[in-house]
Amino acid sequence: MIGSFDQHYSPVLTKPIMIVGLPGTGDLGYRCTRKLVRTLAARRFAEYYNESFPDIALVNRRGLCSLPRWTFYERPRVKPHIVILCGSAELASQQPEDYYSTFHQIAEFSQKLAVRMTYILDGTVTGDATEDTIRVAATRPDLLRRAQRYGAGILRSDSLPPVPGLLIGFHRFYGSPAMLILGSIDPTLRNGENVDVLLNFLRKFVRLKS
Repeated sequence: MIGSFDQHYSPVLTKPIMIVGLPGTGDLGYRCTRKLVRTLAARRFAEYYNESFPDIALVNRRGLCSLPRWTFYERPRVKPHIVILCGSAELASQQPEDYYSTFHQIAEFSQKLAVRMTYILDGTVTGDATEDTIRVAATRPDLLRRAQRYGAGILRSDSLPPVPGLLIGFHRFYGSPAMLILGSIDPTLRNGENVDVLLNFLRKFVRLKS
Protein backbone atom coordinates (compact mmCIF):
# COMPACT_ATOMS: atom_id res chain seq x y z
CA MET A 1 0.00 0.00 0.00
CA ILE A 2 1.63 3.20 -1.18
CA GLY A 3 -0.62 5.64 0.69
CA SER A 4 -2.73 5.87 3.83
CA PHE A 5 -5.52 8.02 5.24
CA ASP A 6 -5.70 9.55 8.70
CA GLN A 7 -9.38 10.34 9.20
CA HIS A 8 -10.28 12.28 12.37
CA TYR A 9 -14.05 11.95 12.08
CA SER A 10 -16.75 11.00 9.59
CA PRO A 11 -18.44 14.13 8.24
CA VAL A 12 -22.21 14.22 7.95
CA LEU A 13 -22.79 15.17 4.33
CA THR A 14 -25.67 14.77 1.90
CA LYS A 15 -24.74 14.11 -1.73
CA PRO A 16 -21.57 16.23 -1.52
CA ILE A 17 -19.47 17.46 -4.39
CA MET A 18 -15.69 17.26 -4.15
CA ILE A 19 -13.35 20.03 -5.31
CA VAL A 20 -9.72 19.02 -5.88
CA GLY A 21 -6.68 21.29 -6.13
CA LEU A 22 -3.24 19.65 -6.23
CA PRO A 23 0.19 20.64 -7.58
CA GLY A 24 0.03 21.53 -11.25
CA THR A 25 0.64 24.34 -13.72
CA GLY A 26 1.26 27.46 -11.63
CA ASP A 27 -0.28 25.55 -8.69
CA LEU A 28 -3.52 27.27 -9.69
CA GLY A 29 -5.74 24.43 -8.49
CA TYR A 30 -4.04 24.34 -5.09
CA ARG A 31 -4.31 28.11 -4.67
CA CYS A 32 -8.01 27.98 -5.57
CA THR A 33 -8.81 25.29 -3.02
CA ARG A 34 -6.83 27.09 -0.32
CA LYS A 35 -8.92 30.19 -0.93
CA LEU A 36 -12.11 28.13 -0.81
CA VAL A 37 -11.09 26.62 2.53
CA ARG A 38 -10.57 30.11 3.97
CA THR A 39 -13.69 31.77 2.55
CA LEU A 40 -16.00 28.87 3.46
CA ALA A 41 -14.37 28.24 6.86
CA ALA A 42 -14.14 24.56 5.93
CA ARG A 43 -13.10 22.02 8.58
CA ARG A 44 -10.22 19.56 8.19
CA PHE A 45 -11.35 15.97 8.71
CA ALA A 46 -8.68 13.78 7.07
CA GLU A 47 -5.16 13.70 5.63
CA TYR A 48 -3.63 11.49 2.99
CA TYR A 49 0.04 10.43 3.28
CA ASN A 50 2.02 8.78 0.51
CA GLU A 51 5.40 7.04 0.28
CA SER A 52 6.08 8.93 -2.96
CA PHE A 53 5.75 12.38 -1.39
CA PRO A 54 9.09 14.20 -0.82
CA ASP A 55 11.18 12.72 2.02
CA ILE A 56 11.16 15.86 4.14
CA ALA A 57 9.35 17.23 7.18
CA LEU A 58 7.46 20.52 7.13
CA VAL A 59 7.45 23.05 9.98
CA ASN A 60 4.50 25.42 10.34
CA ARG A 61 4.42 28.96 11.78
CA ARG A 62 3.96 27.59 15.29
CA GLY A 63 7.02 25.35 14.98
CA LEU A 64 5.05 22.09 14.65
CA CYS A 65 6.35 19.42 12.25
CA SER A 66 4.42 17.20 9.87
CA LEU A 67 5.04 14.96 6.90
CA PRO A 68 3.98 16.14 3.42
CA ARG A 69 0.29 15.38 2.94
CA TRP A 70 -2.89 16.15 1.08
CA THR A 71 -5.72 17.43 3.26
CA PHE A 72 -9.47 16.86 3.12
CA TYR A 73 -11.88 19.54 4.35
CA GLU A 74 -15.66 19.55 4.59
CA ARG A 75 -18.35 22.19 4.71
CA PRO A 76 -21.97 21.04 5.18
CA ARG A 77 -23.41 24.50 5.84
CA VAL A 78 -23.44 25.39 2.17
CA LYS A 79 -25.50 24.14 -0.77
CA PRO A 80 -24.39 21.77 -2.14
CA HIS A 81 -22.38 20.14 0.65
CA ILE A 82 -18.68 20.27 -0.18
CA VAL A 83 -15.55 18.17 0.31
CA ILE A 84 -12.30 19.96 -0.58
CA LEU A 85 -9.05 18.11 -1.26
CA CYS A 86 -5.94 20.26 -1.45
CA GLY A 87 -2.23 19.78 -1.04
CA SER A 88 1.07 21.18 -2.24
CA ALA A 89 3.08 17.92 -2.00
CA GLU A 90 4.08 16.47 -5.36
CA LEU A 91 4.45 12.80 -6.16
CA ALA A 92 8.19 12.30 -6.50
CA SER A 93 8.02 8.83 -8.05
CA GLN A 94 8.87 8.08 -11.68
CA GLN A 95 6.90 4.83 -11.58
CA PRO A 96 3.51 4.93 -13.34
CA GLU A 97 2.10 2.31 -10.96
CA ASP A 98 2.61 4.70 -8.02
CA TYR A 99 0.42 7.30 -9.72
CA TYR A 100 -2.20 4.67 -10.53
CA SER A 101 -2.23 3.39 -6.96
CA THR A 102 -2.47 6.92 -5.51
CA PHE A 103 -5.42 8.11 -7.58
CA HIS A 104 -7.15 4.77 -7.29
CA GLN A 105 -7.11 5.30 -3.50
CA ILE A 106 -8.37 8.88 -3.81
CA ALA A 107 -11.23 7.82 -6.08
CA GLU A 108 -12.20 5.00 -3.69
CA PHE A 109 -12.14 7.39 -0.72
CA SER A 110 -14.47 9.80 -2.54
CA GLN A 111 -16.85 6.91 -3.17
CA LYS A 112 -16.90 6.12 0.56
CA LEU A 113 -17.91 9.75 1.18
CA ALA A 114 -20.76 9.30 -1.33
CA VAL A 115 -19.40 12.13 -3.48
CA ARG A 116 -21.79 12.65 -6.39
CA MET A 117 -19.62 14.92 -8.54
CA THR A 118 -15.91 15.81 -8.58
CA TYR A 119 -14.36 19.03 -9.90
CA ILE A 120 -10.61 18.96 -10.51
CA LEU A 121 -9.01 22.41 -10.73
CA ASP A 122 -5.76 23.06 -12.57
CA GLY A 123 -4.03 25.64 -14.72
CA THR A 124 -2.92 25.94 -18.31
CA VAL A 125 -0.50 28.43 -19.86
CA THR A 126 -2.10 30.71 -22.44
CA GLY A 127 -0.29 33.44 -24.30
CA ASP A 128 -3.16 34.48 -26.54
CA ALA A 129 -5.85 36.80 -25.17
CA THR A 130 -8.34 35.32 -27.65
CA GLU A 131 -8.11 31.85 -26.09
CA ASP A 132 -10.82 30.66 -23.73
CA THR A 133 -10.14 31.75 -20.16
CA ILE A 134 -11.68 28.51 -18.88
CA ARG A 135 -11.37 25.15 -20.62
CA VAL A 136 -12.90 21.87 -19.49
CA ALA A 137 -12.84 18.11 -20.00
CA ALA A 138 -15.37 15.76 -18.41
CA THR A 139 -16.53 12.18 -18.05
CA ARG A 140 -19.98 12.90 -19.55
CA PRO A 141 -21.09 14.92 -22.59
CA ASP A 142 -23.93 16.66 -20.73
CA LEU A 143 -21.37 18.25 -18.40
CA LEU A 144 -19.48 19.63 -21.38
CA ARG A 145 -22.63 21.06 -22.96
CA ARG A 146 -23.56 22.77 -19.72
CA ALA A 147 -20.04 24.17 -19.27
CA GLN A 148 -20.22 25.68 -22.75
CA ARG A 149 -23.40 27.50 -21.77
CA TYR A 150 -21.36 29.12 -18.98
CA GLY A 151 -18.74 30.29 -21.47
CA ALA A 152 -16.11 27.55 -21.13
CA GLY A 153 -14.14 26.14 -24.04
CA ILE A 154 -13.74 22.39 -24.54
CA LEU A 155 -10.30 20.80 -24.23
CA ARG A 156 -10.02 18.69 -27.37
CA SER A 157 -7.56 16.08 -28.68
CA ASP A 158 -5.09 16.44 -25.85
CA SER A 159 -3.33 14.23 -23.32
CA LEU A 160 -3.40 15.27 -19.69
CA PRO A 161 -0.49 15.20 -17.21
CA PRO A 162 -0.58 12.42 -14.58
CA VAL A 163 -2.13 14.31 -11.66
CA PRO A 164 -5.38 15.59 -13.20
CA GLY A 165 -5.40 12.95 -15.93
CA LEU A 166 -5.38 9.83 -13.77
CA LEU A 167 -7.78 11.35 -11.25
CA ILE A 168 -10.44 12.11 -13.85
CA GLY A 169 -9.59 8.84 -15.61
CA PHE A 170 -10.37 6.75 -12.53
CA HIS A 171 -13.66 8.60 -12.09
CA ARG A 172 -14.54 7.64 -15.66
CA PHE A 173 -13.50 4.06 -14.89
CA TYR A 174 -15.82 3.98 -11.86
CA GLY A 175 -18.65 5.68 -13.77
CA SER A 176 -18.52 8.70 -11.44
CA PRO A 177 -19.22 12.17 -12.89
CA ALA A 178 -16.15 14.41 -12.90
CA MET A 179 -14.94 17.56 -14.64
CA LEU A 180 -11.47 19.01 -15.11
CA ILE A 181 -11.56 22.82 -15.09
CA LEU A 182 -8.46 24.56 -16.41
CA GLY A 183 -7.90 28.23 -15.66
CA SER A 184 -5.48 30.54 -17.45
CA ILE A 185 -1.93 31.12 -16.19
CA ASP A 186 -1.57 34.15 -18.47
CA PRO A 187 1.30 36.19 -16.90
CA THR A 188 -0.46 39.44 -17.86
CA LEU A 189 -3.18 38.77 -15.29
CA ARG A 190 -2.77 40.50 -11.93
CA ASN A 191 -1.72 38.42 -8.93
CA GLY A 192 -4.68 36.33 -7.78
CA GLU A 193 -6.91 37.34 -10.69
CA ASN A 194 -6.66 33.93 -12.36
CA VAL A 195 -7.74 32.34 -9.05
CA ASP A 196 -10.82 34.56 -8.93
CA VAL A 197 -11.72 33.84 -12.56
CA LEU A 198 -11.62 30.07 -12.04
CA LEU A 199 -13.50 30.20 -8.74
CA ASN A 200 -16.19 32.48 -10.18
CA PHE A 201 -16.81 29.96 -12.96
CA LEU A 202 -16.92 27.11 -10.43
CA ARG A 203 -19.38 28.91 -8.13
CA LYS A 204 -21.74 29.61 -11.02
CA PHE A 205 -21.50 26.11 -12.42
CA VAL A 206 -22.17 24.32 -9.11
CA ARG A 207 -24.66 27.02 -8.01
CA LEU A 208 -22.89 27.37 -4.69
CA LYS A 209 -24.93 29.04 -1.94
CA SER A 210 -23.24 29.83 1.36
